[in-house]
Amino acid sequence: GVLGNPATLLFVFQLCVGDTWNYINNVECKYGVSASWVVFVWLMAVDTCFEYWKVDPTAGWLIAPLPIWLAVATALVWSTWDLSGRLPLYPYKASDVRD
Repeated sequence: GVLGNPATLLFVFQLCVGDTWNYINNVECKYGVSASWVVFVWLMAVDTCFEYWKVDPTAGWLIAPLPIWLAVATALVWSTWDLSGRLPLYPYKASDVRD
């Protein structure tokens, strides 16, 4: 069925990865982790777009703005990370980072 289609499952997984990034960036404000994670979100969106295109080229074109927007978002997140003092790109406890 439609829900068992690999393209649909990949889209759902990509949304889960994006929501995890959203939590890391906006709730925990871990800008270093967020900067590395947003690249993974972008790669997932590119793969999702490609999988949709394999099923139906029109579907691939309709979802194509997603990786384009995420490329812009990736640049913004990396700029935020750079301006905020280049925090570590890995998860850490607040007490582990020295000023």
